[in-house]
Amino acid sequence: MKLKLKPLLSAVHPRTEHTNIQRWLLPLFRDRSIAKRFKSNASPPKASDPLRILFCGSDEFSCANLRALHAEHVRNPSLVESIDVVVRPGKRVGRGYKKIQHPLLRDVATELGLPIHERDTFTGWDMPAATNLIIAVSFGLFVPRRLLGAAKYGGLNMHPSLLPDLRGPAPLHHTLLRQRPFTGVTLQTLDHHNFDAGTVLAQTHLRNAYRIPDACTVPQLQDALAPLAAEMLVDGLRRGLHVPPHADAGWLPRAESLGPGPDGVLALELDKDAMAPKITPRLRQLLPVWEPDFTRQGVGLPWSADMAALTQRTIGPLWFKAKDHAGHLKRVIVPGDVESITLGAFDEDLGRYRTDLYGVTVSDEEKTFRTSAVIFYLPNDDAMYLLESVKSDKTRPGGLRIRALKILTLKVEGERERPARLAFEQFPKVEQKPLKSYKLCI
Repeated sequence: MKLKLKPLLSAVHPRTEHTNIQRWLLPLFRDRSIAKRFKSNASPPKASDPLRILFCGSDEFSCANLRALHAEHVRNPSLVESIDVVVRPGKRVGRGYKKIQHPLLRDVATELGLPIHERDTFTGWDMPAATNLIIAVSFGLFVPRRLLGAAKYGGLNMHPSLLPDLRGPAPLHHTLLRQRPFTGVTLQTLDHHNFDAGTVLAQTHLRNAYRIPDACTVPQLQDALAPLAAEMLVDGLRRGLHVPPHADAGWLPRAESLGPGPDGVLALELDKDAMAPKITPRLRQLLPVWEPDFTRQGVGLPWSADMAALTQRTIGPLWFKAKDHAGHLKRVIVPGDVESITLGAFDEDLGRYRTDLYGVTVSDEEKTFRTSAVIFYLPNDDAMYLLESVKSDKTRPGGLRIRALKILTLKVEGERERPARLAFEQFPKVEQKPLKSYKLCI
């Protein structure tokens, strides 16, 4: 079934009375039927006190939601009376860590003239006394029970996945790494005990889910979902979804009753137990591990050229470690694009080399381990090819089907970026065998 997301920006023509409102926010001011695109419990709007919001956030996704809230505040102050903003302190970056990089949300809040509170912990801090709703979007700090209990309407969160699928701090990255065909956004309450464990108040309907295009990147996916999230958040406030009692409007409670119809088929693509943990350097390792129980060893995602190319595009740069001729273990970064390729025959005079690569486990107890890799080169080509598999295929030249990852450049620790073939010369190739002897599994 082909899924479509009705473009949020289509057929929108600015009106003169809204010239101060960003173009992508205009649907919030002209289309009262937008709730049809969301799954939520159908009921008359619940009455709410004017909202005095404490908004907590950091990145572009949270910026889009803050702008939508501020636009609603300008248009309808009887609903959104005031907004205070909480951001985390800036981090020192760059050479010598002399430059302080502040969260993007701080700049947006300054632009909009909103009060800003800079906090790296809520311990010992009292929020503005009049606050009656807390909204956290891509914030990273847990909002404690003490503050949620002090706000009349508790807290809300906008999450860029179809919860409970992909709970955690990096749902966009894991949506792509898991090769989900579609996704959406969720408006939920803030739970007193755990992240992403609140009641789902509104959620993208499965049949209106956003179909993820091929070769999509995290910034592209974020740009696609941010307007949808902002629309859902403001619509939810207008309908009083933040006012108790709350009812679960997510896909999961209905999953067993969906049956074989379109929604039931779509629900099979989701996983209520799938997590979206923080992206760490260890998840970026490029390691051709062949054992079938690879993932159970706590190392990471299974190896394939396709998966390596996807990982580079989504959370790169990839990296590995290798020992040079002096026995020194060096970190090697893959700074540029990589490509998953299929070959037939190639020049038999060129070397195929077996070499050792090193990595660390992704489990809590970090351990260094060694794995063997097979690399080869092509004529008049400075790239390095990391072998995935060799299979018999009589339809191809040479009778072989060779799958490999093409690496254009490498940056060895302490050196500049160079063509991969030249950069890897300093590392020994411990064994050379005919390529046909490697019947490796994908």
